[in-house]
Amino acid sequence: MNPDNDKKYQELLQKAKSYCAREEKCTMQVKQKLRFWGATPSQAEDILQYLKDENYINEQRFAREFALGKFRINKWGKVKIAIELMRFHIPEEAIRNGLNAIEMEDYLAVLKKIIHQRFSSLNETNPEIAKKKLATFAMGKGFESELVWEAVERREEK
Repeated sequence: MNPDNDKKYQELLQKAKSYCAREEKCTMQVKQKLRFWGATPSQAEDILQYLKDENYINEQRFAREFALGKFRINKWGKVKIAIELMRFHIPEEAIRNGLNAIEMEDYLAVLKKIIHQRFSSLNETNPEIAKKKLATFAMGKGFESELVWEAVERREEK
């Protein structure tokens, strides 16, 4: 099969290019979309290779944008972001680079802010239970336990 002469292939390629141009996509997302659009496995592989070669799909870029977006918008911690990226089958190196794009100063400021906001809404009089609830909340958002406990203890010292 010559992909250049196949009308269905060209339609799928155009759809995929448009899909990738709207926002960062990873290989897995595009592959699923191609299947949904009825691409054969060989068409999908050819299209995916083309999109990678032409830099429509870039796992490093996707990991970076995903990590920064989930951190800024959803206030997720690095643990939760990494788990989600693994679900997309993103390579470890790309995940590491994506997480490293998050500035530590900003990261700690967000952690402090979510702990403060959560504390404001707690109706707990026992300080030990309040600490546990704060830590559980922050770890549920994906922040590392060591950083969470440090932030919770620092809040108590004030």
